[in-house]
Amino acid sequence: MRIYIVGPGGSGKSTLAKRLGSHFNIPVIHLDELQWKPEWIENKEYRNLQNQAILQDNWIIEGSSVSILKTMKDCVDVVIILNHSPVGNIFRIFKRYLKGIFFQEKRIGWAMENIHGLRADFLFNTLRWGTRQLPRIRANIKEYSLEGKVIELQSLENIFERIVNKLKYIT
Repeated sequence: MRIYIVGPGGSGKSTLAKRLGSHFNIPVIHLDELQWKPEWIENKEYRNLQNQAILQDNWIIEGSSVSILKTMKDCVDVVIILNHSPVGNIFRIFKRYLKGIFFQEKRIGWAMENIHGLRADFLFNTLRWGTRQLPRIRANIKEYSLEGKVIELQSLENIFERIVNKLKYIT
């Protein structure tokens, strides 16, 4: 099974990927961990790492990349779009940031040395994800004829159970 989970910062991509990976015994690949190394890597190296990941037989890849859909269009089984409240996403980003500062808690799928923190551009991009990134993702899904492979969720309520139930019918 090959699943791509896409959504803005704070939407729960990493948490959902970890739960699904554990449930289905599938390796999880966090795009943040491929790119955010102690030394920032160049786009060419990042694309090579993405390509290597996609060649695996089973995976759950999570991130916010629009361009990766082109690379995985012929092999992805399911695209899960997490498209819920931008305000809730910002809340979860603040919560994650505070946990990192006060409890030294490492977030799933993140190289702590390169944490976004509360940079204004990151927060702003999270707020406008639904009007900027989401239309591009939907356009790519249409262009690559992936419409029948999409699960789009606009609520976090019972998200894991809803996805597992939907995956029974898609894969």
